[in-house]
Amino acid sequence: MPRIARIKAPDTVHHVMCRSISELTLFKNYKDKVKYLELLALYCEKFQCSILSYCLMDTHVHIQLDPRGSDMSKFMHGVNLCYAQYYNKKYRRHGHVFQGRFLSRAVFDDVYNLVVSAYIHNNPKDIPDFRAKLRNSSYWTESA
Repeated sequence: MPRIARIKAPDTVHHVMCRSISELTLFKNYKDKVKYLELLALYCEKFQCSILSYCLMDTHVHIQLDPRGSDMSKFMHGVNLCYAQYYNKKYRRHGHVFQGRFLSRAVFDDVYNLVVSAYIHNNPKDIPDFRAKLRNSSYWTESA
């Protein structure tokens, strides 16, 4: 069965989601999160993209991405491929790290853009004991 074609809207903001395989912990520590953020910055520069907000959770990532005319698929492929290579080397494993293709939804209006931003920023609040954990660690969600 063929996969559903991705909506290509290179001049439109997108809500991008990437999930790990089988609930694999994507970010086991602070350095893993920093590495993913460094890759996002590197590929933003390479593709001239802009990240409006993001949230790095243990098993998945949310990104509010403005591709600014660039190929979002190539951008995400580069980020996730490099992170998977880093992860597999660091943790002495092989195989997939991310579950299939990344998911994305085009954000065609300003109201939905605000809804997506709020959703991304509020995502960590679903974690049990969120406020206690927030005091003892860094909060991995940002906006431009």
